[in-house]
Formats: sequence, structure tokens, C-alpha cells
Amino acid sequence: MEVVRCYMDLCREIERYEERLESLMARKESMVERWLQPLSDVSGINYARPKVQGGKKRIDMEEELVHLAAAEEGIEKYETLLNKLRECRDRMKVCIDGTTDIVYKIAFKKMVEGKSLLVISEELNYSYNYIRNISSKKLGKMRVG
Repeated sequence: MEVVRCYMDLCREIERYEERLESLMARKESMVERWLQPLSDVSGINYARPKVQGGKKRIDMEEELVHLAAAEEGIEKYETLLNKLRECRDRMKVCIDGTTDIVYKIAFKKMVEGKSLLVISEELNYSYNYIRNISSKKLGKMRVG
């Protein structure tokens, strides 16, 4: 059953990395959009208006390029890592699907795919009671609160 748990952990890890990758891509896109915006706040000096302290400060282009390069490097690293993790996940799924042990098949379909015991019994061509017995005896120890 440890294989099924590892598969589930790997799937959760992939989801986290995908979220991080999306965040980095959005950050990069935001930097580029800010960069390409016209300088709308640049205008002549109006001496009739009071002097404003603070306000928006634009990041120097050199500094912005460093941040952009770091974002691109992070995106590249996450894409490479995600490709390797997805390959590993796919190989694990093939191994689990190829096993002849009914317990692993039931565990995978129930825990990973979220299928009911009735659906599992129909897919594996076993009686519902047989699948239920295996699930309660063998998989009952695996339940996590």
C-alpha cells in the first residue's frame, strides 16, 4: 500500500509545483506589462499643485531586468522538475495498473481515483461483497484521519 501513498504524495507535490510555476509565470507577465506601459505619470511640472511626498516609485530598468531574469530562471527550473515528476508519476501508474494484486488495484481506484466500491467491483468484474471485504480488511489499516 505504500506505493499508492507515494503515488498520492507525488500527485500532491506536482500540484504544488504547478501552482508555483503559474505564480512565477504571472509574476513575469506582470513585470513585462508594467515595463511596457507608457510612462503616464511623466508630465510637465505643475507648480500650482502642492508637492507630493512619496508616490509611485518606478524600479530602475537594470534592477527590473535582474528580477525578470530570476523569474525566467525559476520558470525553467520548475518546468524541468515538473516534466521529471510527471514522467515518474506516469511510470508509477503503469506499474500499479500492471500489477496482478487485487489489493493494490482496489487501493489505487479507491484512494487515488476516488471511485466507490460498487464501481470498482464492476470495473474489476468481482462481486461487490468481495471488494468490500478486501477493502475493509486490507485497506482499513491505511485510513488516515
